[in-house]
Amino acid sequence: MKIFIWIILFVCLTPALFAETIVLKSGKKMEGKIIEKTNKYLKIDFYGVPLACYFDEIESINGEPIKVMSYEEMASSATKESQTFLENNSNSALGYNQRGVAYRMQGNHNDAIICFTKAIEINPQYAEAYLNRGLSYASSEFKKNEQAMSDFNKSIELNPKDNFFVYLSRGSLYYDKGNYRQAISDLDHAIEAKPDYDDAQDVAAYYKRGLAYAQESNYGHAISDLNKVIALSPRYVDAYYNLGLINDYKGDLDEAISSYSKGLEIDPNNVPIYHNRAIVYFAKKDYDKSWKDVYKAKSLGDSNPELLEKLKEVSERSN
Repeated sequence: MKIFIWIILFVCLTPALFAETIVLKSGKKMEGKIIEKTNKYLKIDFYGVPLACYFDEIESINGEPIKVMSYEEMASSATKESQTFLENNSNSALGYNQRGVAYRMQGNHNDAIICFTKAIEINPQYAEAYLNRGLSYASSEFKKNEQAMSDFNKSIELNPKDNFFVYLSRGSLYYDKGNYRQAISDLDHAIEAKPDYDDAQDVAAYYKRGLAYAQESNYGHAISDLNKVIALSPRYVDAYYNLGLINDYKGDLDEAISSYSKGLEIDPNNVPIYHNRAIVYFAKKDYDKSWKDVYKAKSLGDSNPELLEKLKEVSERSN
């Protein structure tokens, strides 16, 4: 049976529950309790000293080779591990928190909230459990944003400094509520506290802050953040899409077209980008290219009858 390493971008990770024997490709062997897992490394408690082991350096765990598991397999594994732990540690806040994370991974936010609440009852100072419960309250299943905000606030109260996930989560919630200045403030804190090991987390924070800056008409900062997103994740199509929108608003039509075109190189069937680029081409009076984008978008299921009529008027074409 193979050992599977959990890989996930935005689940608040909790310490593992059992001691492991880790053999590195260099031949070095270490034994210790896994205290953290990310999408690039795991960290073990090695006689009281936290040591990071990157997955590309690991030969095996407990004599078995590692393998990346699917999200569904990961959720199932997390559920079984937390269940086994709780059978032997029935009053463990850590165990209930980990089980709650497993339920949330499965989309079962109701049972997740029950577990996180139990963890908080056992340990009222458990900042991570408040964060996790807040994430479930903010989920599409519940949309209980006030409860989520309350939990995020409590998590920050308990752990105001090293709390990247909660600042990112609360900043995103502020953004959804239209409070863009507060969103920017929280995302500033998230970026300051961001984990150095994971570019994916950087992408999430810079992208959301870029959108918040754009909503505040601070286009310079918005463009800077979205360019940072692209530097970290060059195939992030939504970053190109939003750069196109911002440059269009600024009146920089050539830059808007450039951004839209780069997005289409990555996703050649992106209907919103064809739709918007057609409008920019129309504004530049490049009607032939506008026609092409209109009909490409139409072939993909989009309809823009207003622009189509305008094109017919100015170009004396019917199709």
